Amino acid sequence: MQLEGVIYKRPAIPNTPDRHNGSALGSTFAHDPTLLKTLDSQYIVYATGFNIPATISNDEKTFSKNGTALPLGMPWTLPWTTGQLCFGNVTNTSNSTYSCIWSPDVHEINGKYYMYYSASSLLSINSAIGMATSSTRRPGDWMNRGLVFNSSSRVNWNAIDPALFVDDDGRWYVIFESRYSGTFQYEMDPSTGFVKAGAQAIQLANDRQWGIEGPAFFKKGNHFHI
Repeated sequence: MQLEGVIYKRPAIPNTPDRHNGSALGSTFAHDPTLLKTLDSQYIVYATGFNIPATISNDEKTFSKNGTALPLGMPWTLPWTTGQLCFGNVTNTSNSTYSCIWSPDVHEINGKYYMYYSASSLLSINSAIGMATSSTRRPGDWMNRGLVFNSSSRVNWNAIDPALFVDDDGRWYVIFESRYSGTFQYEMDPSTGFVKAGAQAIQLANDRQWGIEGPAFFKKGNHFHI
């Protein structure tokens, strides 16, 4: 299925007001986050960082650091992440488990949780998207499934910022940002979470010279929106 994206312009960012009662407290920094609610009404945020850091809240207001999704690291990602800066911290290449990972995206499907994430360095087209799965969604309880697909100088797109979309007919797609040439998608195999055999990367939209960051995809009626 080839889809045509509808682009919504990002509004101008207004001046940020001072924090006040009701603002988030505690460990509030999160770049490219994904938010989950547990059955016991806790809230887990996974975000860009070393081994995908997690924060947890009991009230949606105060968040506390709570380890990482994959504390043992993802050694397969080092060829894609080595030497990159992760918010001021240089990757420690002497430790094969220490990886700065971008843009985790988590979805629950039939009682199983799928996390897609990207491994790259700034301004590089040599990037990769990987996957982990969990039955609980808790930090430290994810199984790394490894490389899903990657990009290099052989293609005109960049594999970062993944987002899973499941259509009404049960078909899976991973939407991702190219940065250099817009937003693309791969159709996935629902039985494995990996790219469907024979699937090709399809461009959905190209709105500006430097691509579109952090795409998300949703369906409203018969229309698809990026």
